[in-house]
Amino acid sequence: MTSQQDFICSQLSSIELLRSMFFGEGELLMEDTDLNAIANLQSAVDGGIAIEPSTIPSCVNMTLAVPVGPDSLGMHVSFPLMNANTDLIHPHPTITIKPPSWLDRRSYDRLSSDLSTELLSPNTEASDIDLIMMATEWLRDHAASYRVATSSSAHASPAESAGGFVRVWCYLPSLSSREKRLDLITYAQHYKLTGFITPGKPGIVCVEGAESNVNSYFNDIRTISWSDIPPAHKKMSERHRERDTRDIEDCRAFSDITEVNFDLHGARGNRNNLAQLESFLREHDLHHAFAIVFTDLQ
Repeated sequence: MTSQQDFICSQLSSIELLRSMFFGEGELLMEDTDLNAIANLQSAVDGGIAIEPSTIPSCVNMTLAVPVGPDSLGMHVSFPLMNANTDLIHPHPTITIKPPSWLDRRSYDRLSSDLSTELLSPNTEASDIDLIMMATEWLRDHAASYRVATSSSAHASPAESAGGFVRVWCYLPSLSSREKRLDLITYAQHYKLTGFITPGKPGIVCVEGAESNVNSYFNDIRTISWSDIPPAHKKMSERHRERDTRDIEDCRAFSDITEVNFDLHGARGNRNNLAQLESFLREHDLHHAFAIVFTDLQ
């Protein structure tokens, strides 16, 4: 067995152990693509079949739900599957946390930084599982204290510090990943944005709120939620940006952020009915945006 396959065997064992530890509903989430990759690799290992390097994904990902008082915190874990001997890939999993709605950006950044410091300092020899458990335990014990620092400002209006109102429309050729769709919703809640997400083909992201919050939202989506996606595959294009000088709350067309689909059909059941989408926009007095977002249909 090659060193590459030894490394994959070790990673598969760690992943299987985590799945046995976090077996409750919603405690551990994985995309179908990651589950299929694990199954294929495990089948090759069990059958003594040499694994072609070209068939090995760079990593597999999961999200653990860490309870923090009455709330929870999404902890993203990315297991590398590349050769452990290369200097370009850290052998340990990459551990990051997803911005929760109950922390402001400054507290979230401080929590992320402190978690990284906690994991890196004395634990270079710790096993993958040990590091992940250290992270979950540290977050359970400490994350709630970061909320205290934001409690006095949690109810401040975004307009006080985050610029004027904008509504941004983004187009995606396809939006299917359940985890990424959930991130689009939860990150928006974190920044007090409203709007809607449409999965399938095409995918639509429409968010509205304070402009600096919207800009930070899309930056977090691209650099945190989509950090495991190759740049060439991050196909989200901004099609339209509306501004208004009135009070932010008076400009909103939506009261919250939700996922909406429109009579999904087609061979894979993932194509939206654009006529229904157009009607939906008309109901919210946003029909003008349809022709702008779908310029290719004109």
